[in-house]
Order: sequence, then structure tokens, then C-alpha cells
Amino acid sequence: MPITKIDSKAQSTVEYIVMILVIIAVCAVVGIYYQRSVQGKYRQTGDFLGGGEQYRH
Repeated sequence: MPITKIDSKAQSTVEYIVMILVIIAVCAVVGIYYQRSVQGKYRQTGDFLGGGEQYRH
């Protein structure tokens, strides 16, 4: 069986879809990393201002 060539228009469409999915995945990972770093800064500031205590009794 001979190997047939994929239509170049279909190939470029698939390449665009894959590229968009990769960009979405990278944005999701960066967003999670950024969110955790901001939460860490808030926690660090709260610990500094509160003397390491979360609640006062």
C-alpha cells in the first residue's frame, strides 16, 4: 500500500489546533504557578505581621 500525502490545508489546520492547545496548556500552568506564588506572598506577609499566629484566642 502506498503512503498517501496528507492534504497540506488539513495538515496546517491540525498544526494550528495543536499550537493553540499547547498555548492554552502553558497559560494554565503559568496561571497556577502565579496564583500559588501570590498566595505564598500573602501568607508570608500575614505570618510576619501576625507573629506567626493565624488566630488569636
